[in-house]
Amino acid sequence: MKNVLLIILATFTLSSINAQKGIQFIEGKSWDEVLNIAEQQNKIVFLDAYTTWCGPCRKMSRDVFPLQSVASIYNDRFVNVKMDMEKGFGVQVAKKYGIRAFPTLLFVDANGEVLHRVAGYQDEKGMIALANAATNPTFQLAAMRKRYLSGERDANFLYQYAYATKNAMEDRSYFKIAQQYLNTQEDWSLEKNMRFILDFVSRTDTKTFDYLISNRSAFDSKFGEREVTRTVERLVSTRIDQLLSLKNGEEQKMFDEASDIFNKAYPHKATGLTASFKMTYYRNGGDRKNFALAAIEYVENMPEISADELSDIAYTFYRVIEDQDQLKLALKWSKKALKMQKDVDFYETTAALYHKLEKVRKSKKYIKKGIKYAKSVDENYDNLTQFLERINGDNA
Repeated sequence: MKNVLLIILATFTLSSINAQKGIQFIEGKSWDEVLNIAEQQNKIVFLDAYTTWCGPCRKMSRDVFPLQSVASIYNDRFVNVKMDMEKGFGVQVAKKYGIRAFPTLLFVDANGEVLHRVAGYQDEKGMIALANAATNPTFQLAAMRKRYLSGERDANFLYQYAYATKNAMEDRSYFKIAQQYLNTQEDWSLEKNMRFILDFVSRTDTKTFDYLISNRSAFDSKFGEREVTRTVERLVSTRIDQLLSLKNGEEQKMFDEASDIFNKAYPHKATGLTASFKMTYYRNGGDRKNFALAAIEYVENMPEISADELSDIAYTFYRVIEDQDQLKLALKWSKKALKMQKDVDFYETTAALYHKLEKVRKSKKYIKKGIKYAKSVDENYDNLTQFLERINGDNA
């Protein structure tokens, strides 16, 4: 009886040790050696392609790979290997398979052909689902690609293939596949299709973006205003940044497109946002005259402009604008900002504008007000003190 108990205890101890080990990764082998092992064991290779600076990579190694629910599947089905894509054998592997996102989880047969891949963090459920997909020819990315290239266009297949290609992050072909799926759908208002649109909308000049904007309240209701807003803002920001980087000389065409985007996404403040776009464009190009005109248009048309923004624009006028009438406008903005919110920098901006307008007495007045305020809130006022010393020196 004692021997039986010892055997049971030993078995339990071994099981506990194995459970702690998690996924068993081969180390120190070249890629060719890994493929040879896979051929000998008649298994698929699972590659964790990581970098040392990748936070999600470290999190998976710490929290997911040690889980016995994950390890039992991966140790049974795959030859598992981890490679730093910026060191040793990993550099060539990254180049061979076009690995640019981390982590990339790659499933390769013994011939080195990719069967399945996913980029990005996966939790316990994700890792288990990934193992099942990688060993099922119906859901393997490589098999799905063959089906697609052979002409298969069934709606369910396109739906699955769109997500598979997106998750792989190899290229941007999934946008085309997503549109092909939506073309099979008569009713985009189905929750499944709305979720799909939110996941795949890619540009501001597409029917999917127009549908999202036209049905914004329905999307907000189903998926939450925060997620929908984040998606819209990402798409708008991406396109606006692209427009600002263009140097094709077609200014008006560019402004018109920016205006169209803002009118779609933010109709109640589109005029102000378009003016802001022009401000940035002209500022980047060093066109002070048109920057000033755009800034005036922005301030006049942008609802709920903040005190910080008003003061920042006013200070920019102080730095780069010489027109007296425009400087007087900037002074109004700076004083308005001070009424909205007291701030040491706002006092300095107001004083600077008065000084540039040759109103020395009023400039000193706002400097002294700024110093008094700074003392009351225990803030640094060295800039104001130095400014006052310069003015006094100039007038000595």
